[in-house]
Amino acid sequence: PGSTTITGERVEDALPVIVSANETTVARGQLYRHARDTVRTAAVLRSATRSRLAAFLGVPPGAPRDALIHQVAVHTGRDEREVGALLTDDPRPLDETTLSRLAENLSALEGGTPLMTDLDKLANLR
Repeated sequence: PGSTTITGERVEDALPVIVSANETTVARGQLYRHARDTVRTAAVLRSATRSRLAAFLGVPPGAPRDALIHQVAVHTGRDEREVGALLTDDPRPLDETTLSRLAENLSALEGGTPLMTDLDKLANLR
């Protein structure tokens, strides 16, 4: 194989600092979809939703999941069983329709709370 000689000073390109959380989620979702790993995709969606809801509601990271489920149910007015079913991981594979429905339901659950990350706010200001 040939060799390349680089001359001159090293120059670093400025990379984007702000990436919308939604853009990152969509990109990951596309990767998981391509791999047809619906169990992992569902787990990532649930984990991200739990993290955002916990941060918004002030539930500490080490708190039992039931504490988060209770707080989300109280804050959104939803039934705890419904919230628990949405936020609890399930090892069973899902078809794409069910996975899409899960994503919509998680988004709607977050829609019951005025969530917007600082990064999303900054991205929308541009």
